Amino acid sequence: MANNNHKAGQYTPPHTNQTFEELMAAPPIHYKEKKFGRLLNDAQANILRHHRSTYSACIFISIKEKEKSKAAAWISELAKAGFFTSAYQQFEDRANDIYAVNCLYLTSEGYQELDIEKYAPAKNEFPAFWEGMENRTSFDKRYLDEGMNKFGQNSSPLHAMLLLTNDDEQELKNSLNEVINTGGINIGGNILKVPPLHKWADYYIQPGFIKRNAKGKAVEWFGYVDGISQPKFFPNPVHFEYRNADLSNLNTVFVKDKGGSPFGVGSFLAFLKLEQDIAGFNKMVNAVKDKINNKNKALAGAYIMGRFRDGTPVTLSDAPSGNPGNGFDYHNIFRKKDHEYYNDKNGTRCPWHAHIRKANPRMNGDGNGDNWELKKIVRRGILYNDGNKPKEEEPVKEKANDMWDKKDNLWNEKDNLWGEKDKPRNVGMLFMSFQASIQYQFEHILTWLHGNKTGKTITGKDPLTGTRHLMNPPLAYPKSWNTKSNKNKTPVKFSEPCVRLKGGSYFYAPSLSFLKNVARYSRPAILKGPLPAIAKIANAPLAVDDGKYPLPALRLKV
Repeated sequence: MANNNHKAGQYTPPHTNQTFEELMAAPPIHYKEKKFGRLLNDAQANILRHHRSTYSACIFISIKEKEKSKAAAWISELAKAGFFTSAYQQFEDRANDIYAVNCLYLTSEGYQELDIEKYAPAKNEFPAFWEGMENRTSFDKRYLDEGMNKFGQNSSPLHAMLLLTNDDEQELKNSLNEVINTGGINIGGNILKVPPLHKWADYYIQPGFIKRNAKGKAVEWFGYVDGISQPKFFPNPVHFEYRNADLSNLNTVFVKDKGGSPFGVGSFLAFLKLEQDIAGFNKMVNAVKDKINNKNKALAGAYIMGRFRDGTPVTLSDAPSGNPGNGFDYHNIFRKKDHEYYNDKNGTRCPWHAHIRKANPRMNGDGNGDNWELKKIVRRGILYNDGNKPKEEEPVKEKANDMWDKKDNLWNEKDNLWGEKDKPRNVGMLFMSFQASIQYQFEHILTWLHGNKTGKTITGKDPLTGTRHLMNPPLAYPKSWNTKSNKNKTPVKFSEPCVRLKGGSYFYAPSLSFLKNVARYSRPAILKGPLPAIAKIANAPLAVDDGKYPLPALRLKV
């Protein structure tokens, strides 16, 4: 199904042609063909597929005053040398078990600072990117660390984010040292000499990682398998639900990049730092457990999330089955063994306000003209661990920083998550979603999450990401699973959300062809001509760190 996320007639991409439009309206099944190769070699990685690296670092960049030319040249030289990973290269690397990805994203302020605004996404077509997350979203901002889009940079405007990932922790630290301190960057065995980041930018490093359960599935801090329900772009020969007929088109995530090549595409990134309160979530689970008939914590948690911890949808089963299915909706009748289960329109198996149902109602024609197929986003989140920061009256415990000690059975099959006394604090998710339109995809899903209705049906708000004033009225949960009557529901009132926004920003992931030309685009017309040679490639050892700009203590331990 074609996914056209923009209002008809409002946007004509530059350099558009029939071949390009045909590629955008189809999944890249034959991605090795030349016609797809031109597009995928110019698109950044980590959009069509998650990088899946165990370790990562998000470097938030604020360009120093009078250093924009140095910043622009730095971007262009790295792009020309192949430092940034293309979507095609990511596919090839994955086939060879290489999990290392480098990407660069720009804010609207970044385009302005570099004087390349004319090559940025159009303001009239993509207003959300220019107006910013702080001015357009309904998040509770009481819990912000430094400000909505500051990330440790105080009053400095945020211009860009550099994402570095690697499956090897030491190799990632080496890359950080090369980029920030030495300026001698190892690219395929060659050293590219550029000004180190600390000389032309203020920066803040946010480490991240992926935690996997015993089956190798990525899990978040509440213990639930993550990343199940989202667009797939490539066929999977094993799982039927990911076969060709169910693949998403490229225009789900890509738009034509204004400053790129004829086949250059970009994607909008919504970045959120979301703190997860494990103790608070457990309180929610216990509150629901105490009100339902069988007093089952696993079922209570599934009522809140919409799935059990192994991914089993609660609309399909009242117990974890080990099969995190995705080919279902809430409005069809289905059979299980010899019993017929009627549709779940009333939310008697999966509550209407369960997190995954609010974020993805799996229905069309809901009264508002919403088509959930067109609202899909691509999630590429990772975890973070900023370390235990005890309250002043609490003593600092030894091993407080070892969140993944073997004694912490958060991820075992016996569901010991619910009985832990000492919960990790200052932990959460670095949520990253890519989409073709922030306004019509990401922000629309937020209206579902934070709204009292889905279409014309009063459903209640998402209990995880809501705010204090969003927690009324109380949410209704089934006393018993799969009873037809709404009279079988019991109200549960929550006082505080257990997922809190610590910071967030909108970015744009430009094409690689655009990044190669940033220096030329940003220079005044009178200076257009040969660029100064600030970079030098040589097969040489790295420069020695002078120690003036030491890396912060990175919390990459998983």
